[in-house]
Amino acid sequence: MAHSSDLVWLLVRNNTSFLVKRDGAVFTTEPNNLRNENSLRFSGLAQRRTLGLTAAAGGGVKLTVKSTKAKYAHRPAQAYHDVHLSKNFKRGAKTIAKEVDQYRPDLKKAALARWTKIHSSLKGVTKKPRTRRARKTAPVAAPQN
Repeated sequence: MAHSSDLVWLLVRNNTSFLVKRDGAVFTTEPNNLRNENSLRFSGLAQRRTLGLTAAAGGGVKLTVKSTKAKYAHRPAQAYHDVHLSKNFKRGAKTIAKEVDQYRPDLKKAALARWTKIHSSLKGVTKKPRTRRARKTAPVAAPQN
């Protein structure tokens, strides 16, 4: 059963459990939304083909691709395809660019921007452990008799 992205968008744009409204801005927490914007272009619910980047267990990053085809209409779980990305920044960016070009070339810039943010957050800040020194105290004067 085919569905129109426009019709689905009209139904979910103002009424979905994923909406977050703060200070006049409307965001969404739906899966496969690269920019967390409540718009048809980035919607993970309304679009037939969606892309999502998430941090995976174990410190890796996972690219999720959803491509709805007629043969998967009765098997929704088969529509999702996961690609685990390399921890190397350039290799991961190359994989993302290749996958995005196949499915949604218009989301390439947003996918690479999200990859940059996730990759930098997973690197972590390695600080040298701080050594504690004993505090110097003034010598105590002997009591005078």
